[in-house]
Amino acid sequence: MGQIKSDVKVNHLQYHLGEEDYLRPFLNDFSITWGRERKINNTVLSVYFLKPEKSISDLFGIEDEILLAITQFPTLQPRTMQAIEAVMGESPARGRVDQSVFLLISPASNLKQWIDEYTSKIPESRIPIPFSMQDIENARKDAWVIRNIIGKTLYYKNLFADQLPVKNDRYFFGREGIVAEFLDAIRSSQNRGLFGLRKTGKTSLLYKLNRLSKEQDGIQIILYDCKLPSIRELNYKQFLEKIVEDTRLHFKNIGRVDSSDHISNQFVKRMKLLPAKSRLSLVFDEIEYISPISTVDPHWKRDFMPFWQTLWSAQSEARNVSYIIAGVNPTVVETDLFSGVQNPMFGIFSNTYLRGFDIEDLKNLIKIFGRRMGLIFTEESIKYIFERYGGHPLLSRMACSFVHVEEAQKNADRPIEITKEYLHGQEKECDNEILYYCRHIVSELREFYPDEYEMLELLASDNVIDFQELSRIDEWIRHLRAYGLLEIPDVGRPIFAIPAVGEYIARERKRRRRQPLFRDIVSKEIRSSWRTRRVEAILSDVRDLDQLLSDSGKHDLYGGQGIPESERFYTVLVVEDRNSFSSFINTMYRCFVEGAQKHLKKKQGVDLWTYLQSDFPDLEQSLTRIKLYRHNQMHLELRDKIEEECLIFLKEDLEGKSVEEIEGGYFVLQQTILDNLMIDLQCELARVI
Repeated sequence: MGQIKSDVKVNHLQYHLGEEDYLRPFLNDFSITWGRERKINNTVLSVYFLKPEKSISDLFGIEDEILLAITQFPTLQPRTMQAIEAVMGESPARGRVDQSVFLLISPASNLKQWIDEYTSKIPESRIPIPFSMQDIENARKDAWVIRNIIGKTLYYKNLFADQLPVKNDRYFFGREGIVAEFLDAIRSSQNRGLFGLRKTGKTSLLYKLNRLSKEQDGIQIILYDCKLPSIRELNYKQFLEKIVEDTRLHFKNIGRVDSSDHISNQFVKRMKLLPAKSRLSLVFDEIEYISPISTVDPHWKRDFMPFWQTLWSAQSEARNVSYIIAGVNPTVVETDLFSGVQNPMFGIFSNTYLRGFDIEDLKNLIKIFGRRMGLIFTEESIKYIFERYGGHPLLSRMACSFVHVEEAQKNADRPIEITKEYLHGQEKECDNEILYYCRHIVSELREFYPDEYEMLELLASDNVIDFQELSRIDEWIRHLRAYGLLEIPDVGRPIFAIPAVGEYIARERKRRRRQPLFRDIVSKEIRSSWRTRRVEAILSDVRDLDQLLSDSGKHDLYGGQGIPESERFYTVLVVEDRNSFSSFINTMYRCFVEGAQKHLKKKQGVDLWTYLQSDFPDLEQSLTRIKLYRHNQMHLELRDKIEEECLIFLKEDLEGKSVEEIEGGYFVLQQTILDNLMIDLQCELARVI
């Protein structure tokens, strides 16, 4: 049972005698630790701080004190909410009470309707929990009324669903190091680039930087969203004119410049007139839209050069000016020439990539929001979300939002524990909901950087060989890795660090090409030449691997001369039906599995599978696939374990379909076997080297 502190009684309640009756129902769950009258925006409020009992903290995740405001006005107006905002943003509330939620007692007859309409217009507002006079009366008779109203309000609002950039500190998580680095760059007038996939929080970080700059003496930030038609449709002269005027408005006492002069000269002179101790940073978000790669406004192919030549000249003469650009990809600052002309942005920006949250920041976000909503995510479930969505802020939030909506539709009692098993069971339905957001995340990559997007499509369609060929183009692969979208180990296969995005890209490619499988199937016209290339590459890789093993003193696999009966493998035919597949897989088994088994056992006394498992895990997968498919073709009856393992490979290689469901299904198996063997040999070569 809570108490009212004596300080509250002496300094406030003795002047507001009737309000103690409002407070008593809250004492079942809270103690009243502070109380004062506040007059703000022509509004008078009584403001109290309520310290939650442990039961409330456990139930709603409220650890800090919570603010309660009482208004006696018969109607609610926006100024009431503005007054509460002001109180929460100043001492002693700031840093002491929970900044995301507050309680409000009002006699207004339409209280709850008014609150619903207000919060729908301002989705990032703090969560108001309204209590009517009737609610207070009911709470005097039933101690659960207060808890039920708090629970209904908190559990109803979907904190995970907000998709807009974060404009206040309440819902800004992580990124502190990057924000501090950019703020230091502004102080020293250095240029910075911020790049990453859509919805990783670039704009939210820029807003955070802008808020912090207002607390710093002499720092001014002017932010331009270049995706807006009002910006990107300007030509370079109009945009420079706008910046000159905006600068005049930000620096009240700045001198005038000759308006008849060329706009580039006006701009340079304006920057030189900035106060000596001031710092101005011009921020250009969505930089692609005003660059030579713009697909929307082609005039920027021409206007880009004089615009940035002017900005660069101004910075050369006014050392208290800096620029920050943000976009998907740093191509605009990494390309030295555009249309044969020196790029004025080349080499003047230090670039930072914004990736997904790390596991600790994601855990912090999910736990804080989840507990507010009565969703208790376990450590394993948060780890599952992190691995499935790569820490991407939007995808992770939407996955949690899906859980909230599902449970709300069931009218399930809360709090609810959300386990890894629960999420895994909902994975298919959840990912179907999230597909739209995946499209949104990669849309600008597809629009502005088609070569990089094509690489993603190759990997998503399991065309690892062509992907690895293209990955020799360093800048493409460097960008994709920097996004946190791909993991490309020195040894082993490249994979999507955000599996959901990889599956979306594969699904879209399959839909667009009307393919039966996500994987690309070699067309009939080129299968013969494809077979020849694969066979020759595999034979060459086997010889190289054996030679490297022999030179390093390790057990070679085939005696240093390549696989036995290599002529049989070299002449394998393109598979057309079950019989030709049987012949093919039997040859593969004799050459690659039996050949290695006999050589290792006879010459070196080593068991093939033990050796592979410890030293060659990638190759083990390919040889196991060959062994199981061969047993499946050659033996009518299989042991249960072998049959189960074979079905796992078949499900993976045919994407859940049967051989008969796919045109040329047996060739698909041949293609999968040879492609995987080639890739795995290359992985093992990299490992040995």
